[in-house]
Amino acid sequence: MNFGTFIKLFDYAIPGYKSNIMFDLNYRMSMLLPDLAHPIRLRECRRGYSGHTLESTISGLETRLYDDRQNNIEEGFPSSSTFNIDGQSFRCSIYVFKKGRSENYREKDGVLFAVNGQTHACIQDSFFNKVNLSYLADSLLVLVDCSDMDISHREDMFMNSRDRLRNAKFSKDVEDRIKEVLKEQDGLRELQNRRRLEAIQNKLSDDQPFQNVLENILSKSPVLSKILLAGGKISSPFNTMPSAGEQKTFKGKKRPTYFDIKG
Repeated sequence: MNFGTFIKLFDYAIPGYKSNIMFDLNYRMSMLLPDLAHPIRLRECRRGYSGHTLESTISGLETRLYDDRQNNIEEGFPSSSTFNIDGQSFRCSIYVFKKGRSENYREKDGVLFAVNGQTHACIQDSFFNKVNLSYLADSLLVLVDCSDMDISHREDMFMNSRDRLRNAKFSKDVEDRIKEVLKEQDGLRELQNRRRLEAIQNKLSDDQPFQNVLENILSKSPVLSKILLAGGKISSPFNTMPSAGEQKTFKGKKRPTYFDIKG
């Protein structure tokens, strides 16, 4: 308080963010401000809202991920990497959430591009399907720090709306390099294989629906039940081999002698 406090009042009605301000809107703003220079204090003042508390502090996504990494982030992550495109330097941080733990940190956003702690563009998590990480798509988050870019490259890369990348060669080159970084990450490949194996095992173990359908069919068909339970052989309903007396050699004529007109 010795240095002053800046207070701004908002009245908002954003679809999908109607809950207490310390929940949905707080999480979304943390994602859009991944590396805050100073924390922001939120207070819910609208009528009709109650809870254990009506105040919350936006600490930024990176701070939240660091504080909660033990319970929410897979072992061995986050991992980091740096790369250069056209003389521009980028720092990349890769987070992988434990299954079912990403809901309060990201929505459909897979890759965030930040400049000076503020998100300037997002790529949806379907991006990870392009690098064969489909089993991690809903658990993977990549933060790309673009703060070292010069102004001209920044204008080539980001839309003024700060929600997506421009359709330009430079931004495409950055996307391609991110794909390479993800492909080169051994930890991601191992985790992808583990999640895939778990998914297959869960499907194989969940045979109850098929069992219920089969029991229902057998209860309604005594003949089929007798055949299946006794291990009898089911004969083909179609006679695919013609009998010896039915075999005839077709001899066609050059011109037809008559036509059968239908109708």
